[in-house]
Amino acid sequence: MKISFFHLFKCGGTTFNWILQNNFSGRVLYAEKPVPCRGRLKGASVQDYLSRHTEITYDALSSHLAEPACADLALFPCSILRVPSDRNWSAYHFQIRQGTLQEGLGYRDYLEKHHDFQSRVLGGEKVNSESLEDVLNRFNLGILERFEESMVVFEWLLERQGVKLNLAYPGEKNRSKNRASQSSSIDSRSIDDALTMTCYWHDLELYKRATERLEDHLAAMPDRDTRMADYAARCDQAREQEQRQKLTRYGTGPNDFTYIEPTTVPGLRPGFVG
Repeated sequence: MKISFFHLFKCGGTTFNWILQNNFSGRVLYAEKPVPCRGRLKGASVQDYLSRHTEITYDALSSHLAEPACADLALFPCSILRVPSDRNWSAYHFQIRQGTLQEGLGYRDYLEKHHDFQSRVLGGEKVNSESLEDVLNRFNLGILERFEESMVVFEWLLERQGVKLNLAYPGEKNRSKNRASQSSSIDSRSIDDALTMTCYWHDLELYKRATERLEDHLAAMPDRDTRMADYAARCDQAREQEQRQKLTRYGTGPNDFTYIEPTTVPGLRPGFVG
């Protein structure tokens, strides 16, 4: 496969899924595990599925639950990071609305339970400086707050590996609702974040280093301004395309998922439902 995408919960992954579907219509494997199954989706299980379903040549894998080894299934393993405090807050309220949180679970307790979420999904349960280094070496990491620049860098890096793709997008997908009610509790959130920053300290470090790497790539790109202008024009075209006919079936819910159930293994369940 060309791309393996680790869809971090509440980090712009639905938008990137749109991009994948736009490039590889019908050839993206949105692989998940049934909700009752614990553990992570094993690379060996995905490989077994692909070997038994050769009627489709998949060019990309997208999953919320893939174990880190699934990165090795494709030429270009990638993910998108988000400012940890913003991601945590968004995920907490999303899961409240979905009814997937223990009733009455406070934000501080939620942070402790889901500490260093982004680092753990990409690097495994044991989070330390070595595991962060492994994540940075294994993955191409975009930054949600700098999405356009990240996509231009992805295009550039893919071209250097002989793959030319159009990673333009029509606009943000799956934006959280009820943002006003979330912002009304901002004081409480700020206090909890300050008190429990140790719960996402490694995520902060990963975000910082991934941002530095993005800057390095942009600085090394000889035609950066030209590429950015061309990308903006293609995003305009994508918006026009979406207005004419909306793209569907890009991993937005269970109807798009292929459920693969490997042997149960210990590990993080990101808590995604539907």
